[in-house]
Amino acid sequence: MSAWLFFHAFWVNGQVPFDCNGQFFIGVNGTGNSTLYAMNANPTGNGLLIFPPNLTVKSTNAIGFRKKDHLIYGYESGKIFTLDKNGLYSEITNVQVTPGVDYFGGDVSADGKYYVMVGGKTVNGVYQDVELVKIDLEDPQFGQTVLPFSGEIVRTFDIAFDPTNGLLYGLDVNKARIFILDSETGAVTTVFPSDPSGQVAGALFFDGFGNLFSYGTFDSPLKNTLYSIDKNTGAMQVIASGPGSGGGDGCSCPYTISLSKSVFPESVYSCSEVAYTFTIHNLTDSTLPGLTLEDHLPSGFQIVDLSQNLFGGQAVSGIGSGLLKIVNMAVPPGVFTVKMTVEVGDIPAGIYKNQASISGIPTLFGGDEKRSDDPQTLGQMDSTSLEVLELGFEGLAIFDTLCQGDTLWADASSYGQKFLWQDGSSSAVYPITQSGNYRVHVIAGCDTANIFYQIQSSFIEILEKAPYSIESGDTVTFFPIILNEGETIQYQWTDPLGNSLSCLDCPNPTARPLEYTNYLLTATNEHSCRDSIYFAVILDKTRRVYAPNAFSPNGDGINDMFYLQGKGTATVNYLKVFSRWGNLVYDGKNMAMNDDTHGWDGTFKEKKVQAGVYAWVAELVFLNGERQVFEGDVILMR
Repeated sequence: MSAWLFFHAFWVNGQVPFDCNGQFFIGVNGTGNSTLYAMNANPTGNGLLIFPPNLTVKSTNAIGFRKKDHLIYGYESGKIFTLDKNGLYSEITNVQVTPGVDYFGGDVSADGKYYVMVGGKTVNGVYQDVELVKIDLEDPQFGQTVLPFSGEIVRTFDIAFDPTNGLLYGLDVNKARIFILDSETGAVTTVFPSDPSGQVAGALFFDGFGNLFSYGTFDSPLKNTLYSIDKNTGAMQVIASGPGSGGGDGCSCPYTISLSKSVFPESVYSCSEVAYTFTIHNLTDSTLPGLTLEDHLPSGFQIVDLSQNLFGGQAVSGIGSGLLKIVNMAVPPGVFTVKMTVEVGDIPAGIYKNQASISGIPTLFGGDEKRSDDPQTLGQMDSTSLEVLELGFEGLAIFDTLCQGDTLWADASSYGQKFLWQDGSSSAVYPITQSGNYRVHVIAGCDTANIFYQIQSSFIEILEKAPYSIESGDTVTFFPIILNEGETIQYQWTDPLGNSLSCLDCPNPTARPLEYTNYLLTATNEHSCRDSIYFAVILDKTRRVYAPNAFSPNGDGINDMFYLQGKGTATVNYLKVFSRWGNLVYDGKNMAMNDDTHGWDGTFKEKKVQAGVYAWVAELVFLNGERQVFEGDVILMR
């Protein structure tokens, strides 16, 4: 009765409450006035439905919907105003605002007690929210509280209270993310990850199911995009586009009664059971009596069980029929479920859709009837879909190959619900350890079929090879011996050193390791059978460097040059030759070992030196980067 008197008081004063049907309102600011659109998402998820009337009103800034009187509240030029169903605009109080602060975002708390708005300004070159202003709507003097922002820096053009739990959300347009604001302290308590879908949005609001939405810019200067926001993760998704808002503010009236309907599982075979769940969201703050829940199931569906949570109503049709009808329900405020188990009969495969309804709803909360919404889709108030499957075959042959020593797990789970193998096993997955023929009888609802597995054997084996032994700097070519029960072989070598193999996918690579190395070969045939083995290479790192003890540079082509020789590959960083008095007669640099074209030819400054004994010293650099100095004497003979 008190609620009726409260609404009636506003009618007397000339303001008529909005009918709350879960719609949202977008104000498009013009010159001196605004157009207020009432909209909702199309059930197909394609576009927006605009509901009349579209009101021409004064500027609609920082607006929010109040469930206690079904009026829209907002702020403009230092005043709080109310707006009614017919566009009647009424200023109710002045606000003491902070000089230099702009107020763009506002909403009414979920309990209807406070009108709340946020104010921002530029601080140290960053435009950010700086305060939260609360107006007590239940105080005859409209008491005002100002709370400074704290926590992470954010900037929002709108805020919205979650109708299901009272949390206050904002959309940070600087970093394209939502955040949670403590309306008691002004602290930013939670920030969510940025999302590239989140552009500048002038409107943030909830629907009657507690889902979060925003309206504003997404790749369009019109600021006309509606997108959903996951209030638990911050993820955003574009839904539809509508009229351009010019960045105007928005709100919604989620304080209504809504119905959703889901099914589990979402696909079944005929002659199986599924569970439907009806969720009733009553966010009106009042127990609503005289409601009827009704669901006409598709032909061939039959109710076999029904939950006891009927809100004092009577199931005039239910178990044993294809019609659920519960009358005279009294649904209290909150979120509640009714569960129904249904048997899907022997019907053709296909998609079966149906939609429940709840009726007897007061006009103030949306009219007589509300259709159910499928919560798994973005479209609102759409049918719930169930896919009925069929096997589509009576017999199926599956050919596969079993590799020697392996177990093949034959998985028939995707073909049915019950299974009977030739040995009596009832598991969906069956282990096969040897080649042969296997059969499983599959039952899928009303359908049955046989699946035949024909399994052949295959193997591949790489024979072991003794370690290879080479000297430092040498190469070795691998010739693996492979036994293969197949037509092809794929080779895959692993080079632990990174660059010491000539190829990684050929049968006979050449290796030049600089240290002891195990090369892994994996051979695979066309049946996916594989074997792996290591090829070990042992490296002899002994430094064997030879220098002649005499040479005769007489031009006969025999022993005419003094140079260093040895096993393997090394670079002669320098070779110096000295006379017996210590004079440097030859200084060669950066020469290859074993190169008889580079060395000392028995001259000094292009003149032949005398025969005799000469001392030499050389530094060699080996392939692994190690350096070693060698020295000795050589006799020059004429």
